[in-house]
Order: sequence, then structure tokens, then C-alpha cells
Amino acid sequence: MARQSDTRRLTPVTVRRFIGGPVRPWLWLLLVLVLAGCGVKGPPVPPERPLPPTVLDLTYRLTDQRVVLAWQLAAPLSKTAAGGSAFVVLRSRNRLDQPFCETCPLVFERVAVIPYVDAPENRFSTELALDPGYDYRFKVHLETGPAAGNDSNLVRFDVPVSAMPAAEE
Repeated sequence: MARQSDTRRLTPVTVRRFIGGPVRPWLWLLLVLVLAGCGVKGPPVPPERPLPPTVLDLTYRLTDQRVVLAWQLAAPLSKTAAGGSAFVVLRSRNRLDQPFCETCPLVFERVAVIPYVDAPENRFSTELALDPGYDYRFKVHLETGPAAGNDSNLVRFDVPVSAMPAAEE
């Protein structure tokens, strides 16, 4: 009789009951955890970098077919950010002898790239040549690596063919 009971313990039904008993909830839990981690994922996104400081208070002064642009930076740059930073001066100009289109977008071009250097009170300036007979608009922004800061305010003035106008600010 003892032998029959030993053979009954080793039957496949008993083995199935043993595996299906306490092991089954752990298998279900493992399956749920694995499937919860699956799903559609987006492409990797690089970490966002903060924008460079904004250029403030762009002003101009006209002198003998030239303009001196001056501006201030909202905050100084750290030494690591300053290494690859530069101010970009953008210009839009339209001929004075042609009618100005109020609804047309302004087209700006890069006319100067000025490397960033520490300056007292974060004040910067540059001088550019002008051609007579144009309506000029200038703005400046700071670029730090691939990131570009917000544009400064826009300054506008005319340079007639006959004479240079007095500076307007």
C-alpha cells in the first residue's frame, strides 16, 4: 500500500497541481509587469537647453554714412556658454525710391557676427557702413551654439541720397 501512495504522489496530476498552485500568481504578476512596460514609444528627445539671454535696448547713432549700434545683454553668460557665443546683427533694407509694401514680410540678412566677450555692464556695440538711398531696419540676437536667443527691439531709419539724417532714437 505504501508503494501505491508513493506512485500517486508522482503522477502528473500531482505535479501539475504543485506547479499550478503557488507559482501561478507569480507568473501572472511577472507577465503583467512585462506587458505594462511594452508599448509604442516615441523617438529619443534631446534635453532642452535654456535660451540665451535676450538682447535689450538696441539703439543707433548715425555718423558719416555709418551707423553705430549699441545694446545691452539681459544677463552675463557663464564662462562655459561664453566660449561659443556670438551676437548676430540682422539687417533689412528697402530702396527709398520704391514704394514700401506694408503687408510684405521683412527679409533680414546677417551683416555681422560679433564674438561674445565679457564687457562692463553687459554693454556691446558695433559700427557698420551704410549705403545712401535706403530705409534700414536692424535687430540683434545672441547665439550660443545651436540655440538662438530672442531678437532685440527693431530700430528703423532712412539714409537719403542727398544727406545723412539726424539720429533718431
